[in-house]
Amino acid sequence: MPITKLFSTHFGASRVSVIKPSPWQEARVGFDYAWLVWDGNNRNTKNQVSVFEKSIRDRLVRVDGKFIAYCLQYKVVERMEKAYPPFAYYYKKPYYRAKIDLKRNEHTGLSQHETLKILSSAGNCDVNYACPMLFHNEVVLQGLMDENRIDWENLQLVPLTDAPDSWPDGTEHHICFDSPNSSPSYLSERINTTSKTVPEWIAHWQQPYTGKEVLNIIDSFRHGVASIFGRIDYRPRKISLPASFVIIEIEQY
Repeated sequence: MPITKLFSTHFGASRVSVIKPSPWQEARVGFDYAWLVWDGNNRNTKNQVSVFEKSIRDRLVRVDGKFIAYCLQYKVVERMEKAYPPFAYYYKKPYYRAKIDLKRNEHTGLSQHETLKILSSAGNCDVNYACPMLFHNEVVLQGLMDENRIDWENLQLVPLTDAPDSWPDGTEHHICFDSPNSSPSYLSERINTTSKTVPEWIAHWQQPYTGKEVLNIIDSFRHGVASIFGRIDYRPRKISLPASFVIIEIEQY
């Protein structure tokens, strides 16, 4: 996993390991392993998630453990040759946009965006929309064939901190860019935000989390979800972590 190697170099680690749900459901997309399939009705999937979360807690209780915890939710960025309202008010052609998922999940009762917003406020968890600026097949293929040829400037990470959390379910909103390397905005009501390239994002990690801090993120996320539904009979095990949530354990410095 290329991003893991960048973290290893950044922290001077000789070894890192990734704690992440069921790798057999993942697919390589060039920059990282992004979730493409998630079947909440599948019994084997539910068992995998249960084992994953138990594994997290077993490893995080170590007093001397050092961890990175983050969420990169990959989006598809389109190059738009036509601009209609409200985009025409703000952007010249061409501009670039990625659609935000506000469709309510029938199993969780939350949209992807709502879930990510809850996680972003849970223990200061680092949550970003990952927007690949890839518009030619050869650029994608060169990263798949040789990870040393990945151009990290092509992946813009947009934090959830500035994103609205009041958009109604089923409405249409986007992350928009003037150009592949410009600062983005959330639309339809324009809210300017920032973005980082992967090297800039890696550089901002000055101190790894302790296991206790990561557990706080997990538990804060669960309680955040529970509070939305006002569940008096709340049981943490009933709420699963987002599939794009990743923990990296830095085993050696």
